[in-house]
Amino acid sequence: MKIRTIVTMFLAQFIRRWELRANLNEEEPTEMQVTDPVCGMPIESTKAAATEVVKENTYYFCSPSCHEKFQAAPERYVKEQAGAGKKHGEGCC
Repeated sequence: MKIRTIVTMFLAQFIRRWELRANLNEEEPTEMQVTDPVCGMPIESTKAAATEVVKENTYYFCSPSCHEKFQAAPERYVKEQAGAGKKHGEGCC
């Protein structure tokens, strides 16, 4: 075997081990059932066609057209969270 072949094999194994270690550190996205705020269609979060973050809430969309409708008028689809901005005893609990 030539030295070049041995070095190439060694580097390939090294790179493969490095990739495997890197993959162990990556978190897989958590799949959850969500509802498209525009059309009401239930979808898996990891299969959403698009996402949008508004007021620290993530919204998931079944299609690009639903996402475009949301972007045109987000206030129409964003519901204020119950208790947001209320003090204890003012209807929040």
